[in-house]
Amino acid sequence: MENLHKTLPGLMELCREHINEIKEHKNLGHLLQDLKVRFITPEGRFDYTTFGNFYFTSAGVMMLVTRDKYTNYRVMDIPMGLWSTVPVIFAGVDTGYRYDNTEPIYSDDICSANGCVSEVRFFEGDNLPSLAGDNCDLLLQDCHNGFHKVGTIWYDIDPDIFEMRNDTMYGGWSAIYGGDLDKVAQAKERPQFMRPLNKIPPMPLMYMNIQRALEEYPCKLCIFSEKHLEQPEDEDIDPELADIIYSTQIYCDEDCNVDGDTQYIELDDYPDDDSLFYTEKMVRRFREPIRRLIQHAYAHPETRFVVCNFIKEMDLPAEVIDQLKIEFNPIFKYNIRNLCIPIDLVDWNCGQG
Repeated sequence: MENLHKTLPGLMELCREHINEIKEHKNLGHLLQDLKVRFITPEGRFDYTTFGNFYFTSAGVMMLVTRDKYTNYRVMDIPMGLWSTVPVIFAGVDTGYRYDNTEPIYSDDICSANGCVSEVRFFEGDNLPSLAGDNCDLLLQDCHNGFHKVGTIWYDIDPDIFEMRNDTMYGGWSAIYGGDLDKVAQAKERPQFMRPLNKIPPMPLMYMNIQRALEEYPCKLCIFSEKHLEQPEDEDIDPELADIIYSTQIYCDEDCNVDGDTQYIELDDYPDDDSLFYTEKMVRRFREPIRRLIQHAYAHPETRFVVCNFIKEMDLPAEVIDQLKIEFNPIFKYNIRNLCIPIDLVDWNCGQG
């Protein structure tokens, strides 16, 4: 009865049943025999995935769970570790049939067969795909002369559909009244929108020239520093001496001009453990601050963060630098596109986004 999960309500119910496994990124494709699910990307194209790589919000918006593509469109929804949740639009599933004996037919396609031109769908409660009709559907299994794909229902789409799923937000095809076949044909290979989409360019994850990186996009400059010492209110001390004692040591290899905020990332104290070598002590100073920075950037996809280089200012040896590169690896593993680091801190043994 797995075909009952090929409708939008059926898939939504199946996602609710397995949401904890989806959060754990388990391979669930086998539950629907690796059924291909089609969706519309934030860039306005068709793409495909399998069950376990998406879920639906309470409003019916399909959320793609990914660390590869479209992460620059990440929004904060349910916790997924550092995986991105990206709003996309459900646009049908593979029916198992092919048009003109070549390409797969998906629900939400418009096909012609046996003199009928209509939308392909899985009728609610039915196991078999069919061409929608006003009184009854024509089952694809009864179309012995084959099928021809005319287009899809995905035309005249309101871009706001990415924010709130609502079937009135695209023109689409009516099983009773039909639709505009010219527009249907235009949407055969690519969905058609009423207005241009608000596209977000994928920002680079690394830079060679910090000033250029700061000028390219609005951003927040992140500078590593020692912990700030607060001057006691009742302390009587010469102001110039106080500036020296209570000034915060920052580590920035270059003078940077940035139109925006600066965020200081305080290093942890040196570990009080004589058994540790210098390299491990220094890496431990950075480990948690780097982890918190990555988490903060992930939780604020609307802000771009650029990390200032600190290698020269801190006179770090190569073995420390190599270990710090590993600490920054999650940026590339999960394609956190709003966090940019100096190329000197990139681990080239890690897959790059």
